[in-house]
Amino acid sequence: MQAWHGLATFFLLLAAVAAHAADPEAAYIAARDRADAIEQKAQAALVPPSKAEEASLRAAIEAQLRLLVGSEPPRGFSGPATMSPETLLYGDVGAGALDGFSYRATDGAGRVVVTTEGLLRRWLKRANADYPDAKIPTDPKQALQSDNFYTRAIEIYYPVMIIELLPIRTPATAKDALALLMEVREDKSSQTPTDISVTLQKGDRVYIAVVQAKTRLAPDPDCARARTVLEEKTEGVPLNDQKAIDDADRLAAAAKAGFQACWTQQVQQQSLSPALTNEAQQIADGLAK
Repeated sequence: MQAWHGLATFFLLLAAVAAHAADPEAAYIAARDRADAIEQKAQAALVPPSKAEEASLRAAIEAQLRLLVGSEPPRGFSGPATMSPETLLYGDVGAGALDGFSYRATDGAGRVVVTTEGLLRRWLKRANADYPDAKIPTDPKQALQSDNFYTRAIEIYYPVMIIELLPIRTPATAKDALALLMEVREDKSSQTPTDISVTLQKGDRVYIAVVQAKTRLAPDPDCARARTVLEEKTEGVPLNDQKAIDDADRLAAAAKAGFQACWTQQVQQQSLSPALTNEAQQIADGLAK
């Protein structure tokens, strides 16, 4: 019976796709919305879908996504393509990620998500409802310069902090390009920005890459110490004390602003901005091929 239920789900999703066959993006969104409705209904009934049912949902969605964004990795990255989000189950880590295909960097130090402008705008609209406290802008250009966008849409498991803009040029074949130096903080011992993000739009496709920079910044104890001191003051805040919560939020914001300013200065003092920008330009040029 479970196998039949899984097949029925698959064919229902195929019907949604067929109804929008002339518009691959509309077909994908229809299939995605249908899968979301099935998942939410199952969650509300406290009967999560079986592995076979989720596999059927993913198969139909992934087939349509492949038509929409292709399955060839961009230059500098390699397959196989992994569907984003990694899971469709609400409440699971990764369920809220940006829709697209993900590819690993050829050297293993990062990845790129390939999506479309339409899917990006759809995600941003939904993010306002799903993550109201994150305050992610709905305008793509503004969102792509927001820490919380990368934390919620791309990295998922780790908080992201943008340090500064890297002034790359937009390749001739692309519509727009943006590069950033950022910190992807895997744990609290991480105190040095090590990652470059490059976003490039070519036609309707949008490429969002986050990779470890080959240009290494020398650790700075002062930047780390200042943030750690303030962060320690935010620990152990009682959940029933709103004033204490507000004070902790202000301290966290001050710690973030101080860390960003300190590292912006360090990038200049270490004379690494040209090298970081050159790295980002090479990534952008590869994505534009």
